[in-house]
Amino acid sequence: MERLTIDDLQAAAAEWDAQVEKSAGIDHWCSATDWVLPLFETWGHPPAVVLRDRDLGWAAFGWVDLSDGRALVGLDPVWGFAAPLVGPDAGSLAEAVAATLDDVMEWDAVFLSGLVRGGPMDRGVVAAFGRRHRLLAGADSPRCVADLADGAEAWWGRRSERFRRNLRRARAAASNAGLSLVVVDDDCPDAVVDRMGAVESTSWKGREGSGIVEERMGSAYRRIARRLGAGGRMRACIAVLDGTDVGYVLGGVRGDTYRGLQISYAATLGHLSIGHLLQDHEVQRVAKEGITRYDLGMDLEYKRRWADSTEVTRTLVAVR
Repeated sequence: MERLTIDDLQAAAAEWDAQVEKSAGIDHWCSATDWVLPLFETWGHPPAVVLRDRDLGWAAFGWVDLSDGRALVGLDPVWGFAAPLVGPDAGSLAEAVAATLDDVMEWDAVFLSGLVRGGPMDRGVVAAFGRRHRLLAGADSPRCVADLADGAEAWWGRRSERFRRNLRRARAAASNAGLSLVVVDDDCPDAVVDRMGAVESTSWKGREGSGIVEERMGSAYRRIARRLGAGGRMRACIAVLDGTDVGYVLGGVRGDTYRGLQISYAATLGHLSIGHLLQDHEVQRVAKEGITRYDLGMDLEYKRRWADSTEVTRTLVAVR
């Protein structure tokens, strides 16, 4: 396979993303460059190892030092949602990548993430790397997903009566308080992230020093927002009360999927259920766009009330 650099991948991002869409059995949204390039720029361990075969597809990794050696990890070294191999012929691609890594690099382990258990890419990785090395099971990455294929009303009808009652009350309370939800998809991404950071500083996340007020987290999501904004894929909404920003939600669309990224609101306004109102607003509007899946991201208890299913990808570790 051809050896390239991370700059080459930046320049050929559309080519990588086209291979992502052709790949079966991976997390498509998080394997695309809107996600992996900002994360590698923020948390990655260079130099990147980028491999390309124009017929088979791509692979990309960074390095990380282990207590007993050196490992290759995908371009998403934090959450492990992204697949490091992308291409339509999973078996041939995995064979080519495994052979190339064995022939030209010294490594002690390879972390192969973003794989749907039993899917084509998972089977390709198991066959190619398992024949050469010992395979260990790494972490699973469950995500909550809402089904919008039949529209927002059908999604609403599947929610519990308690959920619907509470959300109706929240809508009424917000209206009485004068809360407005302002779509800022087309605004400058940097300006949007600045507004979101100001909101975050008033939230429980900000008080803990987490969320996008944390320096590297903020840097990563600023980069993500820039890429989404440049492609017209950013979906962002800010809650405003008495002229002050008091909540926000940030996400992005690709293909049939809307991926929720960050959400927050002022800690003093919990009684207005701003987080729920923002989630509801995004469900309604992306469903009208024809989006059929709302990927809420990592599995958390509150997200399950919005979701219809849990999708899981896993990480396999090839040990030399």
